[in-house]
Amino acid sequence: MEFVIDDIQLKRATAAAWTALNPVLLPGEPGVETDTRKTKIGDGVTAWNSLSYSVATPDTHNHDAAYAALNHNHDASYATAGHNHNATYASLGHNHDATYAKADGSTGTVRINYGKTGELVVSTGVSRFYPPRDMTITKWEMWVGVAPVGANIIASLNINGVASETMTLTAGTNYASATVSAPVLASDYLTIDFTQVGTTTKGSEVSIRLTGA
Repeated sequence: MEFVIDDIQLKRATAAAWTALNPVLLPGEPGVETDTRKTKIGDGVTAWNSLSYSVATPDTHNHDAAYAALNHNHDASYATAGHNHNATYASLGHNHDATYAKADGSTGTVRINYGKTGELVVSTGVSRFYPPRDMTITKWEMWVGVAPVGANIIASLNINGVASETMTLTAGTNYASATVSAPVLASDYLTIDFTQVGTTTKGSEVSIRLTGA
């Protein structure tokens, strides 16, 4: 049976960074302003600056403070695991780098999000996250709320502890993407290493999305 894994590890950045980036969020995808706590919900068409704010409340039971816009409709009702009858959300690993996912059986596309709060440091990934099934990752995207200055961010996607793909986010920018081909099994685990994070200003508030089928 085909299904989709949608994002619930929310994208987050300061209000100024959102305004500068002005991205188009996926339909039903939330974004949070970390300094104002305001939330907007994407429709897949309208750029951030033209979206209206939604009523959002911080989820105090999650170390990464995922925010829930609880409007009780079938298209965009967000909550942590166990609090929503329309979708099941799971906090995987209960750590600060948690990955959140839901399955609703609608398509064969799989999207997995990974996030780290705060300022990045050079580090070896220890927080594991998992594919929902056997699949091939075909696209890797990275966002940061604060762009690195002085040096690029370089990250490595590891499969079972072995480096598979490398991503570079150029200094002074907030987004990078790459086409990849990384077959994984449902039994594999994934981690992210950061081998370079910026010098004068380190990147912070990073979100990573892996897409495949």
